[in-house]
Amino acid sequence: MMTTVTDAPRIAPLAPEGRDARTEELVRSLRFDPEADDMNLFATLAHHPRLLKRWSAFGGMLLALSLIHISEPTRLLSISYAVFCLKKKKS
Repeated sequence: MMTTVTDAPRIAPLAPEGRDARTEELVRSLRFDPEADDMNLFATLAHHPRLLKRWSAFGGMLLALSLIHISEPTRLLSISYAVFCLKKKKS
């Protein structure tokens, strides 16, 4: 089976007009520059606001862990624990 690679995303980012106020505020809070356009990742995750909220918390934790110099096993353990907590909170 041969797959075709295209430049178009599989799921188009959700335009600001299609977002409710709460989702728009969450996407806006994730911008590095308040005047910049939304990143495609966040605009695409805006289709599922709960997932976007969880992703932003998880991504923030990963960023914090990458900025702190810790050993690789300790970092992986922290990431594994964070994933466990997110899964547990979901159920």
